[in-house]
Amino acid sequence: VMIAAYGQTSTGKTHTVRGSRDQPGFIQLAADELFSRIDGLLNNKDLWNSHFGHPMDSLTNSVE
Repeated sequence: VMIAAYGQTSTGKTHTVRGSRDQPGFIQLAADELFSRIDGLLNNKDLWNSHFGHPMDSLTNSVE
């Protein structure tokens, strides 16, 4: 993924992308959102059961 910020000098491109401790920029906000969604998926038991439970059941049923 590449993010480009385009504009005149001293218009806040770096601040928008990087931010500060008090006001996180785009990179920090995007990373926080990404890891939050990954954490939500990993903690969703229904997702794991539905996507990872059935293939093994099918394999077991076909062997019997």
